[in-house]
Amino acid sequence: MSDEPKPLDGDVDEVLRRVLPEQVSRERIRLLSEHADAVLDVRTRHRGAWLEMLGREVQLLVMDGFSPRLAQVAAKNNLGLRKRELDEELIVELCRLKDDLRKKVGRVIEDWEDQQ
Repeated sequence: MSDEPKPLDGDVDEVLRRVLPEQVSRERIRLLSEHADAVLDVRTRHRGAWLEMLGREVQLLVMDGFSPRLAQVAAKNNLGLRKRELDEELIVELCRLKDDLRKKVGRVIEDWEDQQ
């Protein structure tokens, strides 16, 4: 899973490049800002959940007699499947947020076009 930004779909991209009235532009900026905040929140929660799971697993392994370094390696191996599931949950949520953004921006543009 790469942390690098990826381009939005073509329809949203096209809307973002348009020259729009100030009111529509402000609404678009507000929606993009809310979207960015939501994405950052989801990514932060994802990372926090992983670190919490990993920390608990390492702690248990250290209590069982593993060295801290070995416990960390073993914990990552033990949690490999759960990490994949967690990453898949992240992808699903990010796709949902992207779809929400697409719908909201589309509605703003449709409302503006209806007023024309």
